[in-house]
Amino acid sequence: MIISEIQKNTKEVVRISVEDYKGHKFVDCRVYWQDEAGDWKPSKKGIALNDECIDEVIKGLQKASKALEG
Repeated sequence: MIISEIQKNTKEVVRISVEDYKGHKFVDCRVYWQDEAGDWKPSKKGIALNDECIDEVIKGLQKASKALEG
């Protein structure tokens, strides 16, 4: 299930989705690229996060955001 899609550049987007693999749910943050036919394809660029580490990643991103402001 796609949660969010962020335009990275004219040919790439970052998709954040919730996926299920062998009964385990995880959050997938992955770069997708558009082929010549206009179809979006997943790249190897991405990260899969389980429920144990997602909150720590969010905290880290919030700190990074504040550091950019600062």
